[in-house]
Amino acid sequence: MSALPLLAELADAGITLVRDGDNLRIRADKTIDLSAFAPRIRQHKPALHEALLQKEIITLAHGPTDSFDRARFDVLFGEWKAQYAFSWDQKEGLPCLIVSPQPVRLHTSRGSAPS
Repeated sequence: MSALPLLAELADAGITLVRDGDNLRIRADKTIDLSAFAPRIRQHKPALHEALLQKEIITLAHGPTDSFDRARFDVLFGEWKAQYAFSWDQKEGLPCLIVSPQPVRLHTSRGSAPS
């Protein structure tokens, strides 16, 4: 399961997740039973954290121009870039830049340029 369907399911149940540094904070009415959701939240914590960070960046970037907080955007984007922007192609062991559903191989001295 990806993070987005789980976030939608949580929202439908009246549960909101909020990033707090490397942690996730749960906001929900005290009458909501979290026991069914807690194991799945723990299991998918890295993906949920990344999805919430991306959502925060997108919300900030698409907000009103006159109130755009460039410093906050730079901090959030820097955090995303440092934690999530690069991965390794498991098949060939080459660095990939993750900017779309399909990773793009970077130029390396070990191989030819991507096509």
